[in-house]
Formats: sequence, structure tokens, C-alpha cells
Amino acid sequence: MKYLLFKISKSIKVKTIVIISGILVFSIGLTLVVNIFHVNFKLKEALERESYATGLLVRKTIDNNLQYFPLERFSGMADFLDGIIRINPNVSYVYISSIDQTILYHSTHSFIGSKTDKILFTHNQSPENWKTVANHDYYETILPIFKDNIQIGNIHIGKQKNYIDSENFTILLKTLIIFFISLVLSIFLLFYFLHKKILHPIEALSSEMQEITKDMDFKKQVRVKGNDEIGVLARSFNKMILQIRKYSENLEEIVLKRTKALNQANSELEINNLQMKKDLQIAEKIQETLIPKMLPYFEEMSFKTADISLKNSGKDNFDIFQISEKEMAIVMIDVSAEGVSSALISTMAKIAFHTHSKKGSASHEIVKKVNQEMYKMIGDVKDTLTAYYAILNFETGVFQFTNAGHFPALLHRKKLSTVEELSSKGFYIGILENASFETGSVYLE
Repeated sequence: MKYLLFKISKSIKVKTIVIISGILVFSIGLTLVVNIFHVNFKLKEALERESYATGLLVRKTIDNNLQYFPLERFSGMADFLDGIIRINPNVSYVYISSIDQTILYHSTHSFIGSKTDKILFTHNQSPENWKTVANHDYYETILPIFKDNIQIGNIHIGKQKNYIDSENFTILLKTLIIFFISLVLSIFLLFYFLHKKILHPIEALSSEMQEITKDMDFKKQVRVKGNDEIGVLARSFNKMILQIRKYSENLEEIVLKRTKALNQANSELEINNLQMKKDLQIAEKIQETLIPKMLPYFEEMSFKTADISLKNSGKDNFDIFQISEKEMAIVMIDVSAEGVSSALISTMAKIAFHTHSKKGSASHEIVKKVNQEMYKMIGDVKDTLTAYYAILNFETGVFQFTNAGHFPALLHRKKLSTVEELSSKGFYIGILENASFETGSVYLE
């Protein structure tokens, strides 16, 4: 049962029906809702216009009588209003009120003389003004009455709300029936067309392809029906089957060729790997020779160093050497390259620092000269070189330093139990010929 439900849920027929039904329900349902609101609005508007026309008839009669009698002295007006009710079954009541809201005439005689609380028009209104308001269970249309351009009262025409609601319900019911019939017919016709022109050919094509792949019989061909997209797809499958058959027939030869090519590639990789190992070993030996074995001795201080790097890298280097009797230089170098090339670049940089380190020179001046020299040698390659260069004066205790893109040095003051980061602004060495560098300085005790 679960397998059957799973298979049905994956069926393209089911998915197509669900999608089409959803689209139709949404589109037709949206149209239905819009139409209901539109019809409701138009129906209400039509009833208001009908009430307004009735009010105009009443007002015309009143205007004729006002030529001879005041509004409060009309005779037979209540019967006239009652006649309006009889000839207009949709009208629930009609009454005339004075300017002080007293009901003068009413289609229901018992209301005559009572007060109404509807103050909707002022004395500044014109005869063309009229309004429709909700009054409990009624929609009431009100028209002003004028004599000599002065408002003297109002005409009230009421219609029950449930009349509009019943009309809306009738329209809604008819619309729902039409909607349901249209939906069923649309789904049926669309599914019939899709099943005949699309789904059935796809199912047949899928069944034939499953049979071919199940038996791995690539001598068969799928049947081509028509020149539409499904026919093009069937012809494409036949071409693919033909290519697979040819490929299968030549598979053994292809496997032998691929095996031979792989063995050859593996041999080349082994040779390259051995050469790379030799290069890295050479780089390691070069690096070992670059790192000083004996550190210089000074009465004023002692040095301790540690070099912990990846095996066979050859790209890191440092040195401590004396510039003058009272000045000592410290340099740390790091190259982005690997192997012999990094060792060579590191060696050239170390030699350049030794060459340009002169007595009395600021650290940034020496780094700038080294940068210009290294730019001439490695400026056109992609490898980067960072360095940290410092000069310590034993006599003054001043430690000046310049950072060229390297990690900063750390100064630990034992008495204060503090650690300071010693760094300055500076770019990589050998990238820009005229790069600028800065000198920072601290006092060492």
C-alpha cells in the first residue's frame, strides 16, 4: 500500500492534475471573489440610485405643494407616502422630517410627530446633495428639501439590508455553480489534452527506455511518434543508444588505452615527485646553512632563538649581526614560495640586508634600499617577501624597528609583567619599487 501511494505521488499525471487544479481553483476563485465584491457594490449602488429616483419623485410633489402651503400644512401626504410603498415593494418606509428633525409625514402613521436623530445636512447644502447611510437593518437615502434656497426639511427612503443580502446570496450561489461546472470541465478538457498529447507519449517513451536499460539490450530502438518535442526526445534517445552500443563494442580497447595512459601519467608523477623531494631537500640544506649556528656575544645582552618550521620548506630565515661596536641588527624573513626558489630569494634578501646595514642609518632607510634591490630581482614574479628589521643601540638602549608586511615582534617587560606589540606600517618587499616604510622605536632597559 505504501509503495502504491509512493508510486502515485511520483506519477506525472497526479502532479499535472494537482498543478492544473490548483491554478484553475486559484484563478477562477480569485475572479469569483472579485466579481462578488463588484456585484455587491453595483447592486448597492443601483438600489441607492433607485431610492434617489423615488426621493426625487417625492421632492417634486413636495415642491409643487410648497407653492401653496407650508411644509407642515400638507394634506394627504401620509397617504401619498403609503402609495409610494405600495408601488415600490423594495422600499420599506418613507418619511419627511422638518429642519428640527421632527417627523411630519411617515408611511407608518404611528411615527408622525416623533423625532429623528439624523442631522446630515446643514443650511449650506444644495438640492443636488443626497446621502445613503446604514440605519440598523436598513439602508436609508436622505434628500434635502429647499424653499427659496433655504433648507426646510429632509426626505428619508429606507430599504432593508437583507434584501441586498438575499440578492447577493442568489448571485453567489449561481456563481458558485458556474464556477464548479467551469472548473470540472476545464480540468477534464486540459487533462484529456495533456494525457493524449503529452503524458501518454512520455509514459510510452519511459516504458520503452526502462525495458532497454533493464535488459541492457542496446540493439533496440524506441518508437518515434510525431515531430514535436517528444518526437525529438525519442530520436535523441535512439542516437544515445547507438552511441552506447558503439562505445560498448569498443570498451575493451578504450580500457586498455586508458590503463596505459594512467600508468604513463603515474610514472611521470613519480618522477616529478622525486624531483620535488630533491628540490625540497636542497632547500632544507640551504636554509640550514642560512640560519646562524653561533649567535653573537655581547656583554650587554644574550640571545636565544628557536626555528620551528614545516619540513622541507626552506622559506623562513633570520639573522643577528653586528653593524658597529654599539649597534646590532636583527632580521626575520619569510618568502611565500616553496622549495629551492624560496631558499634563493631568502638568501638574496639576507645578503641585501647585510650589504645595506650601515652605522647610523635608520631602520626604514635600510629596508627601503633592500626593497629597491629586491624589486629588480623578483619584481616580475608572483612570490611575496615579508621582513622584520630592527637595530638595537647598546649605548642608548634604543630599539628601532621597521615592519615590511611581517608579523610584529613582541616585547616582554619582566618588571612590569607586560607584553607590547612592536610594529610599523610597511608593504611587502619587492612588490613596489618606491614603497614607503616607517621606523618605530622603544627604549629597552
